[in-house]
Amino acid sequence: MASDGTDLGSATIQQVESDAPSEGAPATVAVKMSITTSDAGGGQRLSSVSWKDFGAIVGGVEQDAGRASGGPSPQLPDELEPGRTYTGWVTFTAPSVAGKAIWKPSGTAGFRFVLPEPTVPVTTTTSSPVPVVETPQTSEPRAAAPSEVAPAAGDEGAEDPEPVPTPEEESRSSSDDSSPDSSEDE
Repeated sequence: MASDGTDLGSATIQQVESDAPSEGAPATVAVKMSITTSDAGGGQRLSSVSWKDFGAIVGGVEQDAGRASGGPSPQLPDELEPGRTYTGWVTFTAPSVAGKAIWKPSGTAGFRFVLPEPTVPVTTTTSSPVPVVETPQTSEPRAAAPSEVAPAAGDEGAEDPEPVPTPEEESRSSSDDSSPDSSEDE
């Protein structure tokens, strides 16, 4: 009913959804309504429902709604014909801290309703753990063993500039040095 008693029609809020792209960002509110307009013509009936007809209530203070893009389907049409029933969605933006909203069709004081807590999408990332590589600890660096010099390719008969003695040669030469010379004793 309008403030002057005129029958505008009837409306039922069937569902209210609210979501925000991130914490603290304005929420997009979607309101599903079922509306039956009166048979009266002209301005004596409910002839449209728009995001401009809604407002957010924050701390008891009414704030204008913002225009939202998209939303659930079907949307309510821009113009409502007399004596018809419509079901659809209207979307608007509101501060995410708003606990209530108001729908104010023309000629009325408005109708307040509770807003659900906005749903904020949870983003998750998955990553593989980084493998832990333990390096061995050494107390002293190792000395590199001397390497033998190999003959260059094609130098088959080349001699080593300093031949490395084998263990047999080393043992023979040390026993020869320790044996007494028989010629000196005489």
